[in-house]
Amino acid sequence: MQRFKERLHKDLANKNFLVFLNIHPNVLLDKKYHSGETLQLLKELGIKPQQVVFELTERSAVIDFVEFERVLSHYRSQGYRIAVDDVGSGYNSLKTLIYLKPEFIKLDRSLIQFIDKNSEQQQLVTLLMKYAEQANTKIIAEGIERQEELDYLHRIGIHYAQGYAIGKPAKEIYMGKIRVGDHEDRGSH
Repeated sequence: MQRFKERLHKDLANKNFLVFLNIHPNVLLDKKYHSGETLQLLKELGIKPQQVVFELTERSAVIDFVEFERVLSHYRSQGYRIAVDDVGSGYNSLKTLIYLKPEFIKLDRSLIQFIDKNSEQQQLVTLLMKYAEQANTKIIAEGIERQEELDYLHRIGIHYAQGYAIGKPAKEIYMGKIRVGDHEDRGSH
C-alpha cells in the first residue's frame, strides 16, 4: 500500500481511485490479526476503505462459506469491497460468486484470449455479464493482449479491462489513453 501511494502520480493523489489488493482468503480469516490494523494503515496513507478492493483469487478455495461471509460482512461494513479473481480458470465453482457476492468479477485470461474469434467464449462471457447485471456486480476482463479482443469487449459493454493491449506495468501510476475502434477512451494504468 505504501509503494502504491509512493508511485501514484502527484496529479492523481487526490482523485477517487480504487486499489485492488491481492489477498489470500486465509489472511482475512486469521484469528491472530488485530482488528483495526488495516484501517489504521490506510488512515496513515490517506486512503479510504471505500477505495480498497480485496482481490480474492479463485485458485484459493474457500471452504467455510458461512464464516467467510461473516468476515467479509465485517470488512464491507467498513467500506471495503471484494473482487473474485481468475473466474473461469476452473479452480473453483460458481458457488464462490453466489456466496461471496463480489462487487467485481475478474474474468480469467483463458476466457478473454481470442474471444473475438471464439463463439463459446463469447457465450460464456455474455452469461457472466447477465449474472453480473442482476447481481449488481462489475466485470473486469483481464489478459487482453490484442486490439481485436479489446474492441470486441468494448462492443459488448464490458465494464473494465486490463492487459498489455491497454498498457504495460509501469513504476509510476498515471492516467492514460485507451484506443477503442476509431476513438480514444480515457482509462487508467
